[in-house]
Amino acid sequence: AGISVAARYNACLTLIHCVDDANIMAAASSAATMGVGVPSIGTSTATFATPLEADPRQDIAFQDHLDREVSAAKNWLRRYVQKAYDAGCEEALPIVRMGDPGTSICELADELETDLIIVGRKDRSGLEALLLGSVSSDVVHHAPCAVLVAQT
Repeated sequence: AGISVAARYNACLTLIHCVDDANIMAAASSAATMGVGVPSIGTSTATFATPLEADPRQDIAFQDHLDREVSAAKNWLRRYVQKAYDAGCEEALPIVRMGDPGTSICELADELETDLIIVGRKDRSGLEALLLGSVSSDVVHHAPCAVLVAQT
């Protein structure tokens, strides 16, 4: 939806992909509790911390997973930037951000003085939406500008 709107109104299109490091940290913590050693950083000998002592952000496996997520995000953005140019957009800006997607989208919109955010919405059940939250709902309630929610 965003590409066609930007092309039609000759608007700058900013494409954002948020890598939620909280999910990556949860996966690293889960691996640690399943018996996967998490190396402690800053020690002179090779030791392995218990899950409660480990900071998943310092784990090599965490960093590898994070690198893969960022690489996948960049590839996804490259494809959509090309689609934007193919559709007639004159300017498409790809951005990868770390952190909570809803917060990141709203902060970027504020930084760029955005006129309109177009965000996708997945069809989730009531319980799933309640437990997991909704990026589109978060953006609608906290955005500094108008928001168009498109069903994906």
